[in-house]
Amino acid sequence: MKTILTRKKFFFSFFLHAALAFGVLAAAPFIGSVDIGLSDILKEGVLREIFLNYRIPRALTAFFLGGALSLSGAVLQSTLKNPLVEPYTLGISSVSALGAYLAATYLSSLAFSGIFFSLVFSAVTTVFIYTASTRKKTFAIHDLVLAGITLSIFAGSTITFLRFVSNPFSAGTLDRWLTGSLAFSSWKTLAGTALFSVPLIFYTASKMNSYNCLYFADEISFSRGVNVQSLQKYSFLFVSLFVAGSVAFFGPIGFVGLIIPHIERNISGHDYRTMLPASFFSGAVFLSVADVICRKAVQPAELPVGIVTALLGAPFFLYLLLFNKSKENH
Repeated sequence: MKTILTRKKFFFSFFLHAALAFGVLAAAPFIGSVDIGLSDILKEGVLREIFLNYRIPRALTAFFLGGALSLSGAVLQSTLKNPLVEPYTLGISSVSALGAYLAATYLSSLAFSGIFFSLVFSAVTTVFIYTASTRKKTFAIHDLVLAGITLSIFAGSTITFLRFVSNPFSAGTLDRWLTGSLAFSSWKTLAGTALFSVPLIFYTASKMNSYNCLYFADEISFSRGVNVQSLQKYSFLFVSLFVAGSVAFFGPIGFVGLIIPHIERNISGHDYRTMLPASFFSGAVFLSVADVICRKAVQPAELPVGIVTALLGAPFFLYLLLFNKSKENH
């Protein structure tokens, strides 16, 4: 690493990002189709109930979900040494959504079938990507993305077919879920989000220094005490678990894991000891602000947050794709 991380630099970056993120978290519950003031929550009434039972769990969900989505992208980009990958561009989110959709359509009477099938499909996709990337050491940067796009198209086409042959009365709700929406947030879904995201957060926090070693050859990393294969396997495992849980509850929300880590590399640098915490807090800010925009943009209705992240992320992805392709050609 060219730069030396000092304790002062680490804490400055950490507390600056944390202060911004918690500031947004504190403000988000007050903003929506109906703005709520401090006086409204101090007295009994409908606005107080909305604030306590809907706005707060939704704001906390956006905070932790955005942070974990950003972390999952940063972790995949580190382990695969590819700045274009994240759960959405690798097809993990789309295939996981296919599993949850199958369960919602045909196995809705079985408890936890959505989470179970989302988890199975996410795990199978992750194993496929991991195996493909490790069997072929010189896996081209765009081959992996092409494989992910192909998986996404296949999953999307299958979901479209199932939608045509399924009950039309349930299609409306599933359509909103398929675009990625936080409208389903509650204290229960917040607990579910924590169940799947906390293991990823703790694992990446414990391996921040190890991710720096992935810049080097496996032999050099091993000489520094890092078991590269173990790090890759557990990273994929925790990302896979988190994606399955988040998709089962809220549908696929794409591009957060692509946009935020890329921006943070330019702001916080390439040292994962600062980049990973910064990415978590910036991802939390990004999804929280995007969710507020969704609640305010088309009142009294609201946009699914996945539409906003896709509108921002798709051009960003295209820019990165063209930019990296241009560099490879030189």
